[in-house]
Amino acid sequence: MGSFMAKLFIDVSTLPTDGYGFIQLLFLGAVYGVVLMRGSNLIKDGSELLLLIPSLAGIVGSIVLPVLGAVPDGAIVIFSGLGDDAQEQVAVGIGALAGSTVMLLTVPWVLCLVAGRVNMQSDGRLNYIKPTGASAEWRKLDPPSKFFGTACQVSPAIAYTAKIMILTLVSFFIVQIPAVVKHCAATSEKDKCESPPVAALVGAIVAILLFCFYLWDQARLAKSDETKQHKIDALRQEAIASALINLRTILLQETGETVLCGHFRYSD
Repeated sequence: MGSFMAKLFIDVSTLPTDGYGFIQLLFLGAVYGVVLMRGSNLIKDGSELLLLIPSLAGIVGSIVLPVLGAVPDGAIVIFSGLGDDAQEQVAVGIGALAGSTVMLLTVPWVLCLVAGRVNMQSDGRLNYIKPTGASAEWRKLDPPSKFFGTACQVSPAIAYTAKIMILTLVSFFIVQIPAVVKHCAATSEKDKCESPPVAALVGAIVAILLFCFYLWDQARLAKSDETKQHKIDALRQEAIASALINLRTILLQETGETVLCGHFRYSD
């Protein structure tokens, strides 16, 4: 670790190797987690408030939120690459980032499926709407412990997003395939093979292009996104409850009116 970084952060290798050192390491990890969580929440809350501005609502959810949401993850990789052993530290940082991303793509998805499941009828329809003449004991999921014979209905946007995710795997395969075919570097270590630098460069360029395409595509879809309006309505309710805005302001936004010297007039 460089002299400048050594003055900012504690070198964990200097911690005691006994139980006290383990406690100190847990404390440092907890502090890091709290700081990262707090920073992520501040970014999320601040960027979501931009949805209350009608002129920015279309690009906030599609561009601003994804970019700002990646800031904490990017900070992990950047700081892991500072120091004398940057190559090894970056590998650790990327591994941690990949592991957390996989967990966010799998565990919450499974929990949503389990919590949102409903009974499936004999004709394949899902039990979301109460039938006419149903008894007062009618439930979407009955019994609550039932697992087989249940399902969740997803919107077409879920399937479309899954296709986009598969498309973005191209940049991963550009780097991974040369490594799989064992393009080995000139080294004395046995079985140490890595992807050639040109593959990493091409993969990085493709990843940047795919990210730009993703932002453009999300901005295009945001113009007809019904979920965005539901989110804006929920944010408006929270903003009214916290006195950030009032109902008059929302009505003015919806009707296209402005306020001039305390009087109403239609905006151009």
